[in-house]
Amino acid sequence: MHIAVDGDRVRIGGTGTLNTDLALTQTFGFHPSNSPFHVTNVLTTYTRIVPTEKCTATMTYDTKIPPQYGYYTGATQIAAESDCGPHACFNLEFADHALNPAGSQRICYDVLCATHMPPPPAQ
Repeated sequence: MHIAVDGDRVRIGGTGTLNTDLALTQTFGFHPSNSPFHVTNVLTTYTRIVPTEKCTATMTYDTKIPPQYGYYTGATQIAAESDCGPHACFNLEFADHALNPAGSQRICYDVLCATHMPPPPAQ
């Protein structure tokens, strides 16, 4: 998914939806079993990604473009730990703090995102 600031609005979406109205409110699901996953900020969008309470995660930020005051642009890898369960989300915090409400809870736990592994072969 991609993250972009569009004036005073936050757009989140895939390549096909980032420039549509859907991207202004679209949310995405995650499950720790599908970690790590990636998001990409467009070059003028500086963010940091913060998990909600009771969710441990490691963010690995792209630093090819130097961060500004602890906010990053480019690709971010998010590795959610197993304690990220129901009601856990990732908030997008922006260098422009006025945008933070639009980045709140846009990536949230979804059990349907779990990797369904086939049962082990019978012994």
